[in-house]
Formats: sequence, structure tokens, C-alpha cells
Amino acid sequence: MIYKETQRLTIRDWEKDDISPYSKMISNPLVMKYINHGETQSFEDSKRLIHTYQEFIDTNGWGRYALSIDDNTLIGFCGFNFRGDEIDFGWRLGHEFWNNGYGFEAAESVLDLCKSKLDINIVTAIVNPDNIASIRIIEKLGMKLDQYTIYKGIKVKKYVF
Repeated sequence: MIYKETQRLTIRDWEKDDISPYSKMISNPLVMKYINHGETQSFEDSKRLIHTYQEFIDTNGWGRYALSIDDNTLIGFCGFNFRGDEIDFGWRLGHEFWNNGYGFEAAESVLDLCKSKLDINIVTAIVNPDNIASIRIIEKLGMKLDQYTIYKGIKVKKYVF
């Protein structure tokens, strides 16, 4: 199912054909550098994660959506998930798609898409303090730094709407 289209992106459900490109993305050390402890993930992880993302969307009506361009080429994901008792907003793009404005375009569009679906007061985003590109997107969206906190043993910045 397609949830929204922008000038360059399609925000959609996950498909079986997304497994290989997603596996390529999460096995790339550059992509995973600021995610948790920087560990890359396997093809099997890719299958499991895509299943989990889609199941979450099917259950809740919102989640971490697949992002594609042009001929349905997967470039990453953007969306929401639970992190404890909070709603966490995040995205991940394949390295070859960085520095093209896709991150902000996706984040802004998914945020707009989900505002009516999320019955919540606070959305959070956590980010490694060294991840300048993601911090720029977060701040451009209008999120405000709430605090430094520890997540999975790593000091991170926590932003809120």
C-alpha cells in the first residue's frame, strides 16, 4: 500500500523485494555508524526487521515505512516506533542516497502523514551527538533538545516535539 507520495519519494508498505537492498544498507558500516553501537546487521536480520516493521504498521496503522524512489528502488525507512513508553521518530537511508535532501523530505512527509494517526502529546527522537546530519534534520523539523540521556549504554541527545 502507498501511504503518501512526494515529488521524489513514495512512502509505502514493505515488500519482499526490499529484503536484499535493506540488507545491503544495514550491513554497511557507514550507515550503521551511529546506530546503537555501530554493529552491522545480516541478511537474516533484514528479513526479520522488515517483517517486524510491516507487522507493526498492520497492527497500529502507522510505523516505520519503506521509502522508495523512481522504479520502486528502496532507499530506506522513516517513521515511528515505541521506545519504552514513548513514541520514537527515526529514519535510515542507504549511503548512496545521503546528501540529496531525502532525509528531510521523508521526515517532514511522514511526520505530516502520521499527525492524524498518532493520538499522542510527545514525539521523541534520539540521536548520537556526533550524527550531525540527523541533528540538522531534527532541528529543521522544529524538534527541541530535551536532554542528554543514555540509550543502550550510549550517551545520546533526546529531542522532543
